[in-house]
Amino acid sequence: MNKYLDKLRGQSLLVNTAKLSVSNIIMYVLPIVVTPILSRLYGPTAFGEWGIFSSFTSIVAIVMFLSIDNIIVKAEEEELGNLLVLCSGIGLMAISILCVAFTLFNIYDSVFCYMIIIYMLAYFVYTIVYNLNNRYGNYSKLAVSNVLQGATQAVARISLGVFFLGVINGLVCGTILAEIITTLFLCVCLIKIDTSKWTTVTMRGVKNQLVKYRKFPLYDAPSNLLAFSTLNLPIIILAGTYSKSSIGCFSIVLQLLLLPMSLVGSAMGKVYYQELCSAAGDSLRIEKMSESILNILLIISVIPMLLLCCGGDYLVVLFLGDSWTTAGHVALILSLWSFPVILTQPLLPLFRAYNIQNILLRYDLFYFVGGIGSLLICCYCSCSMFATLTVYAAICALVKFALFRKMASIVNYNLFNHRMALSVWVFAVCILVVRLVLL
Repeated sequence: MNKYLDKLRGQSLLVNTAKLSVSNIIMYVLPIVVTPILSRLYGPTAFGEWGIFSSFTSIVAIVMFLSIDNIIVKAEEEELGNLLVLCSGIGLMAISILCVAFTLFNIYDSVFCYMIIIYMLAYFVYTIVYNLNNRYGNYSKLAVSNVLQGATQAVARISLGVFFLGVINGLVCGTILAEIITTLFLCVCLIKIDTSKWTTVTMRGVKNQLVKYRKFPLYDAPSNLLAFSTLNLPIIILAGTYSKSSIGCFSIVLQLLLLPMSLVGSAMGKVYYQELCSAAGDSLRIEKMSESILNILLIISVIPMLLLCCGGDYLVVLFLGDSWTTAGHVALILSLWSFPVILTQPLLPLFRAYNIQNILLRYDLFYFVGGIGSLLICCYCSCSMFATLTVYAAICALVKFALFRKMASIVNYNLFNHRMALSVWVFAVCILVVRLVLL
């Protein structure tokens, strides 16, 4: 037993993933506890407004740094000074463009625009300091920051809902407040880092960083934009055809379905990327750590869909309240989409580590065209929301499964050696198809 534990401790990927996963569990158990309170306190319309805010900021966040921020973990120590200046310049330029766009086009009301700008400024600093903490392996501090962010957001949302309901959207303001507090904490965590190896910042040095890592803005950034647009644009597109109440149901279900990815997948992806960078050139080590991740993902990814198609959609309605009947049907439909997304998301760093982001871009282009195209066509044809989401989920799932096959081939992983997992997959999909036909 002791030998087994010593072996487990020696696997830094699993140990560091566990650190972040435990904090993510605490962070996302809080919303599970709080969501029934929020769903009764705010209602579907407020969640619809929150969904639009979340979708918009998520898309902007993806393109803010043109994926240059991902190099912070990968770069050499002497490159960091010039790299941070490059990241800061691109990020501030993106926020400036956003301010100009809001001023010229009056896309949303002024208060909503101000909240977006404040959030993006906080996110700008948060992203840089988070990646620096990840680079230096401060996983315990990152774990604390996850808990801090979840707890602050939960307390703020409830408090604002109780005392300022009808005056402001506490879901949005609570998110902004939590982002600011978490960012300040992560800044404090970096006070003692050694910057002596960072070279003096020069314009030539900044330019050299941009040239050296040009594949990140050329391929990685467009790929991320396409993937996240396919995830977040649906709320904006559906908002033009269906009611805010329906959009609120879609938004809250999306959060619930992404919990498994946030609990383990997100933490695993961050640690996996750091490990891939440290193992650069060692294909056997990369294949071994990839196999350990895949063995876990084969089971975790199918659990949400299996639970929902076996009656979990009724529990969703019971969990959220009587006014959320539509959410149960939406959860059942989107479970098909969530399965391959949870399966592939933690493995995306593979393409950065192997410097083959152009391959990922092709898959994300198919994902975007198929997913967003199906939504636009269905909305144009005035299909029901359930039919629209079913087509969207099915097309997105097919593209993600194709992406998973490609990932497995990169690390020489034979999926057919795991017949038990495949059997569970087929069983879950068959039950889901029957449930959707009877819907």
